[in-house]
Amino acid sequence: MNKSARVKLYTLAICALSAALWLRATPSEPAAIATSVVAAVSRPKLAAPAAPSLLAERSAEPMPSELFTAPAAPPLSAPAPPAPVLPPPPAEVRILGWMLSDAVPYVFVEWEKENYTLQPEQSVGDLYRFDRISEGSAQFTFLPDGTTRQYPVSDVTMSE
Repeated sequence: MNKSARVKLYTLAICALSAALWLRATPSEPAAIATSVVAAVSRPKLAAPAAPSLLAERSAEPMPSELFTAPAAPPLSAPAPPAPVLPPPPAEVRILGWMLSDAVPYVFVEWEKENYTLQPEQSVGDLYRFDRISEGSAQFTFLPDGTTRQYPVSDVTMSE
């Protein structure tokens, strides 16, 4: 079925339904029909009276005016002082390499664009102290708070 035939069929059906509704017979007494329908429906009669209402009767007194008022706003306190601006954290050390000479480990580091050669217990800029090399990492102590930091280093492949 092509599209134009379908549209014609739907239009014809809509026109036929509209004509049927428009041309239908009107009842002479609509109230009588409504009453007979209501009478035809059987309703069971209630054996007990309805339960008392849970709603209380409205009193004649007006509603209190404070019922709808907003609570008073709390007094404004002084604004908090701005948080102190902390200096940026210090730069991390960058491990360039290390060597073992006479059983003393030396580590070569770069810190703030300067190169250092450190033995154990030597420090860089009063912030980092070189402690030791063990298990593929160089251990430094961050002096301001005493925390230990580990930086990876390569294993020694050649001996003296």
